[in-house]
Amino acid sequence: MSDNFLGEGKATDGALELYSRWLILYESGYIRAAFMIYLVLGILGCILEWLLRKKATKEKKAAVVLTDEHKTCSVCFEAFTTDTNSTENENDRKHLPVVGLCQHFYCHGCILKRQSSLAQKNNGEVPEVISCMECRKRGSFCPSNPTYHRMLIGLLESSIPIVTEENEK
Repeated sequence: MSDNFLGEGKATDGALELYSRWLILYESGYIRAAFMIYLVLGILGCILEWLLRKKATKEKKAAVVLTDEHKTCSVCFEAFTTDTNSTENENDRKHLPVVGLCQHFYCHGCILKRQSSLAQKNNGEVPEVISCMECRKRGSFCPSNPTYHRMLIGLLESSIPIVTEENEK
């Protein structure tokens, strides 16, 4: 018997090898209860190894599903940018996703526009915090100190395969 009873092939090859050895011993009349236990445990081990390999293969193929809702601002419908270090182009920074306390997110430019429109309604008094434009939760966004949606920015700029709604079908 070799050191690796599974051989170099698949786990099912190892199970077939064990089964064929069992048949030879069974036909010759030398089968014992201990060997039967060894055989069953060996076959179960082969099956378990195969299942673990199959699970590992599925986990490697996992992808992050981002819809258009995640890639664009729901107010202006512009695509989010990902360059948080951009100092040259102020327009790029305005399209960074900003997340509120309520977990809704918009581009920084839309948050600033909302703050400006509220200031006009309040006779020029600029609010420090504004409510969410979707759920109306008070104090969700602070335009002067935005909380960038780092996880979304990371997903948008990473090499993780992104599955869109069109690719999913």
